[in-house]
Amino acid sequence: MKKKIILLLALLSAIDGFCQNLNFLGIPIQGTKTKFVEQLKNKGFSQYSDTTYIGKFYSYDSCVVKPVVIDGEEVSGMVLFLPSANDWATLNTAYNDLKKELKKEFGDVYMAEKNEFNTPKEPYTDKEKYEALNDGKCLYMTTFVTNDANGEVVLLIQHLESGQNAVQVCYIGIDLGLAIVTNLLHMKFKGIPFDISADEFVSRMKKQGYKYVEKLDSHSIVMTGDFAGYSGCNIYITVLPDDVIGTVSVSFPYRDKWSYLQTTYNNIKSMLIKKYGKPYSCTEEFDYYRQPTSEYDAMFLLKQDKYKYETKFFVEGGIINLQISHIYVEYKDYFYVSLMYYDMGNNDKSTKNAIDDL
Repeated sequence: MKKKIILLLALLSAIDGFCQNLNFLGIPIQGTKTKFVEQLKNKGFSQYSDTTYIGKFYSYDSCVVKPVVIDGEEVSGMVLFLPSANDWATLNTAYNDLKKELKKEFGDVYMAEKNEFNTPKEPYTDKEKYEALNDGKCLYMTTFVTNDANGEVVLLIQHLESGQNAVQVCYIGIDLGLAIVTNLLHMKFKGIPFDISADEFVSRMKKQGYKYVEKLDSHSIVMTGDFAGYSGCNIYITVLPDDVIGTVSVSFPYRDKWSYLQTTYNNIKSMLIKKYGKPYSCTEEFDYYRQPTSEYDAMFLLKQDKYKYETKFFVEGGIINLQISHIYVEYKDYFYVSLMYYDMGNNDKSTKNAIDDL
């Protein structure tokens, strides 16, 4: 029991904090709504309704901006809508135009893209694609993470509740640990979304062949099974106070050989790159005056924690963090590769609720 609790805490420590504040047209997404709107108007936007403002974004006129506020006044994000369109060609052209512009501004190092249709057959004509969009079976999304990780900009083609279709740009700022994330932006593990109850999440995991082991406490669940071609993996699920999933961490089998740990790490990293593209960050080094030349040297440095092998991916909904890990429990060293899936929206909402309690 003690060993599992310590391992869980070690896995959870993998995620670093974020800086604050994202900019829209040079306007910081922070502070009061009154101040934000004042600066928005200075950029040529005018009031469109009680909660929205209209103006120009890049070469597109009549774009509608809706600030996202917390506590009725604090701005923590904003959503911009291009004029709606009733054909796929217009939407797709605008989407690709804005993607090029945003790429110029934010670069492609931290860009994640997913353009797909959840239909039995891949739609080929513009008419088929537009019909799939109307049916809610289209996911066209590009996410840009700013160089200093102070927020995300998400570009997507969206079917709106009004029945219209539009290109949408979400500026997701981080303020007091709060990320404004749409329903599309929840992390998934094995295709299971994080915004469901713990019981439902565990039930779906069981249907995929994973075995329930135990509940360490009210917020920590342990399961076991095969993952990414590796057998005997432990799965650690953290449950937030509002009964949604915060993180899912995979602990690959313990090994005391550097060659195995490095091979496993590189194999998982290669698969992640094929699926998600370039990582947000990657550090693979030993804190020593020279690189180890033998298994013994490498394992000695791992025991001293004089190393850092870690790769992070920003994906829709959060962060995937891969690393080589070491813990010392009951006079014994354990070495393993760990992979964490972190849902930014759920965790930041939980943090905001905790802050509100103070």
